[in-house]
Amino acid sequence: CLGSETSLLSDWDDIMTSLCGLIGDQINDDLEEAFVDGFLFFDSYYPMDVQGTIQISRIATAFLPPHLMWFEHCLNFDPELVSRGNPVQKVLQCFLGSEDASIVPKVLKFSDDIHYCAPGQKRRAVWEADLSLFTVTAGVAQTHLDEATSESWFAPARQELLGKEFKTPRVCTSYADAVVHHDDPLSSEHLR
Repeated sequence: CLGSETSLLSDWDDIMTSLCGLIGDQINDDLEEAFVDGFLFFDSYYPMDVQGTIQISRIATAFLPPHLMWFEHCLNFDPELVSRGNPVQKVLQCFLGSEDASIVPKVLKFSDDIHYCAPGQKRRAVWEADLSLFTVTAGVAQTHLDEATSESWFAPARQELLGKEFKTPRVCTSYADAVVHHDDPLSSEHLR
C-alpha cells in the first residue's frame, strides 16, 4: 500500500491505523498483555514520530526568507533583548545562515561600520538612503577591504561564502572606483 501516491501524512495515518487494526486482530493475549503490547509498540514508534516532526519543521523553516527566519531566532532571547537588537544584523545573520566565527563577526562589524558612526548613533543618511545610494555607500565602505586579504581569516571566509553561492563584489580601491557603476554619479556630500 506504500507508493508515490501515498505520500501525504493523512495517507500514512490511514496506513498505520489499518496496520494497528490488523495487528490487534492477531493478538491472542489477555487484555493486560494486549495493553502492554500497545505500550511496547508506542515505545518503539514514537522516536520516529519525533524525528519526522523535526524533519518537517526543518524543511519548512529552510525555505523562509531571512527576515522571517528571525522570528524563529526570537525564541532564543529574552523579550527585552529582542527589541534592542540591530534590525539589519538580525536579518543579515539569518541571510548568512552561518555560525562560523570567521564570517559572522566580520560581516556584522562591516554592517555596523556602515550603519552607525558610534555605538547607538545611526548614520541618518544611510538609514534613509534609497537602494542606489546605499549600494554606493557600501561600495565606498569596502574600499579598504583589500588590506584584510592577507589576514588569516580572509581566505577561509571567502571560500565559505563562495561555497554558498555568494558572489564576489568587484574590489574597489577608491571612491571613484566604487561609484563608477552607478548611473548617476554621487558626490561625497551625499555619503556624510
